[in-house]
Amino acid sequence: MDSDTNNTTTLSEIEGLLRRFQFKEVLSDDTSSKTIWLLGIIAATTSTANIVDEPVVVGHNAAIVVLERMAFSPLAIAEAGCSLPTLLDSVLLATGERNDVYAWATGDASVAALKPDLRIALTYPATQKHIDKHRRQLRKW
Repeated sequence: MDSDTNNTTTLSEIEGLLRRFQFKEVLSDDTSSKTIWLLGIIAATTSTANIVDEPVVVGHNAAIVVLERMAFSPLAIAEAGCSLPTLLDSVLLATGERNDVYAWATGDASVAALKPDLRIALTYPATQKHIDKHRRQLRKW
């Protein structure tokens, strides 16, 4: 099996698991790293019937999904042949505000050089040690 076939198989396996992921609770989040840790289960099937009441069984169906926004890569933007005007022209603004000096907005950039913009990590089956590692903890700083 060559590496392209192996990579395709791995991606399809991950996609299958993520489609069966059923969210139960937010373990933690970090706004500075733009990361969120989610606890859930990997359902036996993709059917949503009776999934809501299925309990988390640590070490069996428990799963942790980590979603993390990726940083801008100036090198990737340059390698894609994307100029700054092209990047700014591709932005679709959703909301915005302004005061006397500053203006800010939220939106989406459709430039391929900025994709993928999300890193997804999956721990399955998750043990209690995995869950405790990612559960929100009080910090003294």
